[in-house]
Amino acid sequence: MLSKDHYYQLEENLKQIKPEDIKVPTVPVDSYANEANTLSNTATEDKDKLVSAGIDPVYIDGLEIRADVLRFAESKWRTTYKEYSDNRKLWVEKSTEAKYVRKKVLHNLRFIAYNDASLRGKINLVLDGKGNDDLVQDLSDLYLLATNNEEKLLKVGYSKDTTELCGALSDELADILAKINGKKKSESILMRNRAYTYLKVAVDEVRRYGKFVFWEDERRRAKYKSGVGGDG
Repeated sequence: MLSKDHYYQLEENLKQIKPEDIKVPTVPVDSYANEANTLSNTATEDKDKLVSAGIDPVYIDGLEIRADVLRFAESKWRTTYKEYSDNRKLWVEKSTEAKYVRKKVLHNLRFIAYNDASLRGKINLVLDGKGNDDLVQDLSDLYLLATNNEEKLLKVGYSKDTTELCGALSDELADILAKINGKKKSESILMRNRAYTYLKVAVDEVRRYGKFVFWEDERRRAKYKSGVGGDG
């Protein structure tokens, strides 16, 4: 069965983990998952002795599957983070262009509003506010003002293409901003942490019993210690 199949098979188990019990990885996730696979082989060899000491065999039998779940959850998180980072970069690029277009449209509207108090008042409303959301709204408002005053603008050499670009950028930036502010990023990191916690519960239990059972056999006991830190 593929890692993604294991993930979706156990997704509800992950969601049942209480928020206060969720652990955040303190070691590289890929290294931790690989160690879990190695631990699974060791614990399987010692299964009879560990079970005799009282461990629930579900922890031994489920180590590899839980490691698969963590790997897939990490992949989902990395993919989502990459999308988030790409959208942040795209926002910087597009918002720079948008601010210039906003400035250009305002320049022309202000000129034709010299003897038009009503239009000046509408322009002032556009200037009220700041921030990313306001930039998107400004472009939308300016698109409407420029469209409604197109005839006057054309007389002063203004290009209708600028109005169309203003409207297009408003829609495009709104979409980018929605992706940046969306829940997908926070949900994917939360599920990654849940998957890590789900594996850690089993890893900690297997290691605890292994070190207990082989307390007089240092060579064997060492196989139940972590090589990446954080879990003894």
